[in-house]
Amino acid sequence: MPERPRRTDGPQRPLHSAPPTRPRRVWPDAEALTIRGARDRELPALLDRPPDGVPARGGIVLAHGAGGTSRMAFLARAARRLAAAGWLVLRFDFGYAVGRGRPGPPERPTAPERRDLAAALETMHGLLPDRLPIYLAGKSYGGRVATFVAAEVGPEIAGVIVFGYPIEPPGRTRPADVAALRALEAPLLVVQGTRDTLGPLAVLERALAGRPEATVSALAGADHSYRLPAGVHSRPTLLEDRAIDAAIGWLEAQDTPDPA
Repeated sequence: MPERPRRTDGPQRPLHSAPPTRPRRVWPDAEALTIRGARDRELPALLDRPPDGVPARGGIVLAHGAGGTSRMAFLARAARRLAAAGWLVLRFDFGYAVGRGRPGPPERPTAPERRDLAAALETMHGLLPDRLPIYLAGKSYGGRVATFVAAEVGPEIAGVIVFGYPIEPPGRTRPADVAALRALEAPLLVVQGTRDTLGPLAVLERALAGRPEATVSALAGADHSYRLPAGVHSRPTLLEDRAIDAAIGWLEAQDTPDPA
């Protein structure tokens, strides 16, 4: 029987409890950039830097979901918190979002979204010293694109983070996505809700079976948008924050050398 990917559920606080008090941070505005993507289109982008005095540990290129942009609330929160943890975070708009079009199939090697993400990756290379690692990350559709690009470029990428992988929407299968996930040589983290109907947890775990370098962090009660069932009273961003916590913790583990 093939080995299952590592699955972490993490400590779960009671849903009705208040979050622990954290020190207040003053966040500077993200820096506005422009990236030249596929079809020579100018793509708006935002760069979140670590706080003053905190050296960058590496870079993260963060891609949005099919119906969003780089300014969607979850991406902004994730970028700021990852930056606070010491990461330089670049988020950008896919060309279809700029042109008000529709996302294309990322499994196609000529997909413009893959070229958009590759352009963002090239920009990140220009912002960081060569010795620092670069990760690709994305929410839903953006995570799919990140997976295909990472599988293509190989060792250039230190790892991939996907916030909700839509591995099998109702009535559809995505064998090309499964193949890309299995072709990845870099470490992989997928933060998946246990109620995700676009990416059932059992289907995702089967797709990653035999890949010990893949980690699935399961969020109890979360749907694809990291929301709880109707009628459950909790602050709206509780599961979003847990998803970001999982990513920060995973990055810490990748950044810590194994003891000899």
